[in-house]
Amino acid sequence: MIRTMEIQDIQIDLEPITAPPPIPAWPPQPGWYVFGAILLMGIVFLLRKLYLKRKRNEYRKISLQELEKVKSMPIDEKAFRQLNLLLKSTALYAFKREKVASLTGKEWLQFLESSCSNIKLTDISAKVLVNSMYNKNAGPELTPIEWKDILATAAVWIKDHKGDSK
Repeated sequence: MIRTMEIQDIQIDLEPITAPPPIPAWPPQPGWYVFGAILLMGIVFLLRKLYLKRKRNEYRKISLQELEKVKSMPIDEKAFRQLNLLLKSTALYAFKREKVASLTGKEWLQFLESSCSNIKLTDISAKVLVNSMYNKNAGPELTPIEWKDILATAAVWIKDHKGDSK
């Protein structure tokens, strides 16, 4: 008769289980060097891109500072001319000179509206921008509210216009 073995009957000499030594953290494997280099290049690329974007849009910040000076001026023909000159100089920086320098009158107004979808020039702002450059006494009488609206429109144009890539 075959005797069935029971687990208690089996005696095997096993050595105690030992854990393998811990994996050293240093020096890292070559893959980590490659990963680190790629990560560093990506960070440098993003920082450079942010720097160039900021530098490209620095003229907007300067124009908005100049607009604050215009806001502090009394509402008269001189302020109207300053506003128009500010918009023109901003446009000359953002767009090709051939496209902007010769614009006057209705063409200038159409250019301002077409280069920024967020603005719609009113009749009063059109009179201010068209007549103020060449006619010394052609500026309309404006209320402070109308002047604020024109300045707000100018600020929106400075912030949101889509310039050419020069």
